[in-house]
Amino acid sequence: MAVLMKCALVVVLLAFASALPGCYEGARTGQDTDDTDSDSDADSDSDSDSDSDSDSDTDSDTDADTDSDSDSDADSDSDVNCDDLPALPLDFYTHDTIGAEDFTFDDNGNLIVCERWTGNVYKQSYGTIPVLVAPSIGTASSAGTKILPGGDIVVADETGPIFRVTPEGAVSTIAYGVGANGIAIGEDGMIYGASYWGSPPGLFRVDPDTGDSELLHSNDGASGSMGYDGITFATGYGAVFVNEGEWLSSGQGRVFELELQEDGSVEQTDVIVPLEAGSSGTLDSMATDVCGNLYIAVSNLYGGSFGCSGSGAFRVSPEGVTELVACFGNAAFTPSLSFGSGKGDWDPKHLFVIDWNGALYEVEVEVRGKQEPHLTD
Repeated sequence: MAVLMKCALVVVLLAFASALPGCYEGARTGQDTDDTDSDSDADSDSDSDSDSDSDSDTDSDTDADTDSDSDSDADSDSDVNCDDLPALPLDFYTHDTIGAEDFTFDDNGNLIVCERWTGNVYKQSYGTIPVLVAPSIGTASSAGTKILPGGDIVVADETGPIFRVTPEGAVSTIAYGVGANGIAIGEDGMIYGASYWGSPPGLFRVDPDTGDSELLHSNDGASGSMGYDGITFATGYGAVFVNEGEWLSSGQGRVFELELQEDGSVEQTDVIVPLEAGSSGTLDSMATDVCGNLYIAVSNLYGGSFGCSGSGAFRVSPEGVTELVACFGNAAFTPSLSFGSGKGDWDPKHLFVIDWNGALYEVEVEVRGKQEPHLTD
């Protein structure tokens, strides 16, 4: 049902996008949550290359809680005060890009996307137009997109396979039958996939070199779930978060915290329900920051007291308090978010959110995301 709803919506959005002028002009358009114009400065003034070295959250220990080592992470990043983050919701800027289900940033200052329906892989530096890396890699429904520590791109097809694409555009298949929507790369270099199409659906770990896959945690629908959709690691990589995705039908909109054990297994330690009773929406991609906050991209949102309908980004504090980060409205469909890499003007203290409609929203949250395994200091 999730795919049918998304397919219907994307047809409308793409038709709308085709009528808009100025595609891929690299423009940065100032917007706010009240749809009033704000300052549109083409220079991000991020100085992200020079300050990306200050994030040292990778040496935090691996406690499973969202607030694990958040104090030490914040202390090691002298320009972040976890107790004094900007008040929410926030304004955002809009960039032109390729519409996709997911995206990531490489270590060379590029945004990486795999176009949803064509399977074309693109790279894009800040403020420029997308450049084709590999045409039609073989996906039927391109989804999770991440970078391995060696620099290769990983793209999950939610109908089954996981593909590998080198920076030069060579394509190979890592594994079949996983059916992952969201994927994340662990500190061990393994691919962790959140699947609602697998048999059974659940959390998988896949070796990118051998293609061997292992089911770590099953969610077979017995608890009213459609399976898992979004995935991210906790700040210290001691736990992984997965969500049920749909809260529109059989899903209950829950986020599960799964602690990684010494033997490689996982143990469920917490359940978070980020959206309040009386509201509904589609939970998708997630990310965490150095303060231990969890960020969730939500579409098809309506109801509740957040004052936002359509699409938005939300933040859940270590104490379990949910706040609206930014509202992108009914014309948007935002399946994925990620913190900037600190490379090539992608500010590491800004949250980026992609829209199927070919837009990328930039939100100045003023806190860094956790360090990704493939990014060098």
